[in-house]
Amino acid sequence: MPKQPRRKREPQVIGIIPASGRATRLLRSPCSKEILPVAVHLGDADQKPRLKVACEYLLQNMACAEINTVYMVIRKEKWDIPAYFGGYPLSSKGHIAYLVNAGTPGVPYTVDQVYPFVHDKLTAVGFPDILFNEKQAFKKLLDHLEADRADIVLGLFPANQPEHSDLVEYDNHHVVRKIVIKPTQTDLKHTWGIAVWTPAFSDFLHQFLRDYRRDISGAAATANGGASELHLGDVIQAAVDSNFSVKALQVSDEPYIDIGRVDNYIKAIQRFSLQ
Repeated sequence: MPKQPRRKREPQVIGIIPASGRATRLLRSPCSKEILPVAVHLGDADQKPRLKVACEYLLQNMACAEINTVYMVIRKEKWDIPAYFGGYPLSSKGHIAYLVNAGTPGVPYTVDQVYPFVHDKLTAVGFPDILFNEKQAFKKLLDHLEADRADIVLGLFPANQPEHSDLVEYDNHHVVRKIVIKPTQTDLKHTWGIAVWTPAFSDFLHQFLRDYRRDISGAAATANGGASELHLGDVIQAAVDSNFSVKALQVSDEPYIDIGRVDNYIKAIQRFSLQ
């Protein structure tokens, strides 16, 4: 697929949080994993203790970069998320909007559901079950996107569980060469956990999925007739192969924690309850 012409950049940044998964790696839970309690914190204003749930960390990290409009894409069974957050004002000007689906074949499709609202905006993507400490992570990526005039900038973290991650190969100029998805063995040291991109990649993702749906063969279909799992890393790799400017920037010296696994959820409680 040829690279599409670059559009004039818009100052507004839209956040996307894909939250359509079934949390099959977790034990039975009383709520969606996005609102699993992680820690008890003192309120900023009244200093009263309150629960802080998983997705709240991502929302606050986006707000630190003045990302004031966020679309959270949820399954129709996850009404407990908007019931908990409501509009959750990120700032005096910000809010969360919810898009509801019956489930998608994978994260790229979930993210693409927001395409009508972001096709002419800068986009920041984070995952509600990935927790990290760096409050300025999105700001760093957006600054790098603008300074390097890149199409995509991936936020890197040390990879302590490469078999569950997308590993990133990049050079000394931050140029991404390859995305390696869930390798059993690798010498690569970093995985990406967040990303920002321009409208050019939103267009590319949208068209890529249209072509992928059309071209997928019967052998690649799952038992229920849907497409085999496609990772967002697969689409980013396709963008690399199509000569998009894809950069990588390490935003933390500490691995993120993916609470989609029970052992990691326990680690998250241990780490964040001490802060």
